[in-house]
Amino acid sequence: MAGDGGQKLDVYPPGSPDYSTTLAPKGAALVEVTAEYTGHLPGAEVVCALFPHSAAAADVKAGGLPCPTAASEKRTILTPDVVTFRDPAGVTGAGAGSGGRLTSSGAAVYPQLPFGSDASVNVSLLSCTLPKKSATLCGAILGDFVVRDQPSDAGSQSG
Repeated sequence: MAGDGGQKLDVYPPGSPDYSTTLAPKGAALVEVTAEYTGHLPGAEVVCALFPHSAAAADVKAGGLPCPTAASEKRTILTPDVVTFRDPAGVTGAGAGSGGRLTSSGAAVYPQLPFGSDASVNVSLLSCTLPKKSATLCGAILGDFVVRDQPSDAGSQSG
């Protein structure tokens, strides 16, 4: 658990560094789930790139931070609350470990609230970056994540 209330779960090969305490380097093989909330900048940063027109993205920009984008990242909007992504090899995008020789794929869940709401909501991001021989597992992991992590607007009012 992060000091700010966020949580991260990483699964990676034996002998790898502990990616739960640092950013995974480009090309790292791992599956990572990050759970945060949008009531502070670290949580808003988790989803701002995948939801560029959201309140979280506006908060990040208002905080003077860039909301990263990757032009070659392929995004698919499943619902207004759920976006999947695929970062091809060599493309640094939303995926932990993306930007190296491995493809990274995943999904983000960010419940959308009515316009003007200042509520903080729980958000989550799954990244699956595996070698080719194991990469087919990412589809099953992604499907399970999307089914289990249903969007919920149960957040807390901020302000």
